Amino acid sequence: MSVGGRSERTGRTTAQSGFTLVEVLVSMVLIAALAGALTTGLITTMRASAGANDIARANVLMTSFEESLLQLEYRPCSTGDLVAVYTAAFADYEQDLPPHRRVVNDSGLVSAEVVSVDTGGGCANGDPDLGIQTLELELTYHDSTRSGAIVKRNPAPADGPQAGFDPTVLSNPGDPLGIVTLDASRSTPRATLVEYAWDCGDHGPTGDPANTTFVTSTHDDPAARCNYNATSTDEVYTISLTVLDQDGVTNTATEDVTIGAASSPRLPPVAVIQTSCGTTSPCPSGDADLSVDFDGSSSNSLDGTVVSYRWNFGDPLSGSVNTATTSTSSHVFTRDQVHTVTLVVTDEIGLTGSATYDIDVNVPGLPPPTASFTMSPVPAVAPQNMNFDGTSSHDDSGGPVSSYSWDFGDGTTGVGAKPSKLYSLDGVYSVSLTVTDSAGTTATTTQVLNVQKLVKPPSFRLTDAEGELADHGRFRFAWTNGPASAGDTVEIEINIAVVQGCVAFGNKTRTVAASAPGSTQTHTWVQTWPASNVCVGSKYRHRARTKRTSPTNGVSYSPWTDWVEFWVTHT
Repeated sequence: MSVGGRSERTGRTTAQSGFTLVEVLVSMVLIAALAGALTTGLITTMRASAGANDIARANVLMTSFEESLLQLEYRPCSTGDLVAVYTAAFADYEQDLPPHRRVVNDSGLVSAEVVSVDTGGGCANGDPDLGIQTLELELTYHDSTRSGAIVKRNPAPADGPQAGFDPTVLSNPGDPLGIVTLDASRSTPRATLVEYAWDCGDHGPTGDPANTTFVTSTHDDPAARCNYNATSTDEVYTISLTVLDQDGVTNTATEDVTIGAASSPRLPPVAVIQTSCGTTSPCPSGDADLSVDFDGSSSNSLDGTVVSYRWNFGDPLSGSVNTATTSTSSHVFTRDQVHTVTLVVTDEIGLTGSATYDIDVNVPGLPPPTASFTMSPVPAVAPQNMNFDGTSSHDDSGGPVSSYSWDFGDGTTGVGAKPSKLYSLDGVYSVSLTVTDSAGTTATTTQVLNVQKLVKPPSFRLTDAEGELADHGRFRFAWTNGPASAGDTVEIEINIAVVQGCVAFGNKTRTVAASAPGSTQTHTWVQTWPASNVCVGSKYRHRARTKRTSPTNGVSYSPWTDWVEFWVTHT
């Protein structure tokens, strides 16, 4: 048997489920003796006192109980309470056996029960059966109690992943904006899905027939949303979902939704720009370094409420495009040109309105310099030494750039054309460079630096595990690789420790080279153990962390993932 794998034990035949308990006990003694394990737990318990013999009998009975349940047909969750279903099926199975071959007989010395059935996330809230179940078992013989677990898998599961979703239209008939929420939790098997790709349909969320929009979600949050501008007639949109599993296999499902016609056209909001220059556009001509205050608070919507503002000052060479999102703002204009300032306002359902205003600037004498710089490495993960290069800055008049002044966005500053800066913590930093030319004229530009955090391997999980008696085991893992700095060497450290059972395994750690950030990766851990490692089942636990080796910042580690325990039955 395997965890997350086959639901029957390889190498065993159906006929073996008919062994008497004495035959099972004797066969296990012979196997252990042939393996040279005369001092291992099972042999010791069978040669101990009468009390110890009770323990040995309890072990054998638990093995027989597990084997009996493995012979039963897989019961999907649609059959009812699975604990009761498997309990009744086991009782019926025992009734067909002679009394001397039953696990539970009339002596009253043995009790065996199915404690719980874990469906792996399926079956709840109308979700489909995922085709895999973990049965927790308990058996008592005299005063000796044993716990165990087996995994049953549907012998005829669906091939590959299955896409499924439920669209819900949240908007009311007649609304100008059609809002549809999407729930992909019906897609299976959820544990192995790594991406949900949505297509909102031929019209897209803006109502433009030429526009198709794609959004994505993950198995941790498989929800999405599509928006449509309602038209004068009812419209049917075909929404599709494509799921991708960790093996690269895809499956697609589609659903149609109807967005009702708008009862009456809704008017978009009206943008209004007021400035410190007055209401006349363009603003009266001014010299360089002209500071202008802008006020968009008079913008309004007759049918709704203005909820957001976005300014474009029309001054890209100063690095100041789309930098303000409040109703009021200000900007200093340094270039000898007419700058067209644009305000875009948005109401609560997404309709927009815009207005423009011209700023006419005169620059006496020489033009100011142009500030420009690059950052590396990008992307970056903390701790990271960042290198900045401002040598692309230049003086439009042909003169030299005489000084470079840096604001690194964390409260520290620097000078020089090519400074370096250590960012010890992750975060979003606004880095600014101010350059000065020989005439003392300055220019400033700003870029956003996103220093990411070294994270545990996202979605790290055990996908399968199996063990072979006195030979070796296989543990299969999958995860999504987290962010990394350019030039880093990233590895995933996997740690497996035995909890109970075959102690010869102990505690082992293995390092696996990580693939590209954001990619899905799998690894099969093959573990050989000595012939003396004879046991029926073992309980292990696993965890993982990310190891990062930076050419400039050395070795660092993410925290470990939480321990996760799992059973392996050796066959």
